[in-house]
Amino acid sequence: MSGRDDPDRMLFAKTLRKHREQRGLSREDLAAEVHHSASTIANVETGYRAPTAEQARDFDEFFGAPGTFADLEERLHGLPFSAGFRPFKDVEAECVVLKLYEPLLVPGVLQTEDYMRAVFETHPGVTPELVNERTAGRLARQGALTRESPPRLWCILDQYALKREIGSRKTMAGQVRHLTGVARRPNVTVQVITDTTHCPGVLGEGA
Repeated sequence: MSGRDDPDRMLFAKTLRKHREQRGLSREDLAAEVHHSASTIANVETGYRAPTAEQARDFDEFFGAPGTFADLEERLHGLPFSAGFRPFKDVEAECVVLKLYEPLLVPGVLQTEDYMRAVFETHPGVTPELVNERTAGRLARQGALTRESPPRLWCILDQYALKREIGSRKTMAGQVRHLTGVARRPNVTVQVITDTTHCPGVLGEGA
């Protein structure tokens, strides 16, 4: 998902453009007032670049709108999830039935902390702080499985999601033990497709 597909980023962009145009300012005029370049203003207004916390505070101060831009920026960067997943966070937390199919990796809601970190640490340009934030966010999501009325989870994994070494052999051993334990819960079903099972489904001939 590109930045322009991120609803939070585009809301910030739309709000900034609206405030600027209401003042009758060009991008160059606003740039001179807030001491950021006109290209920066253009990039933020078009959603090409995400705003920084400093820029949000400067916009709040200039437009006399305390918290308006800071709150939007905090939402944009404060949620430890990708833009594509954000709309589904609340749905997952309240769902009654959760069906997952994963051919490559163990799904986030069933990952161990070590497995999560090993995945996040491979992302381009990631920082230790960002790894910690994303790990905390993913761990919090798993609370849906232990809430008072948890959803019925049906997860189908391709065998290679378990054979593919993520992090280390120790990490994978811990992940398999965790899956085994979770699968014992009455509301959770975990199935693994092996080379000798579900051949019609793999060929697209299943129901």
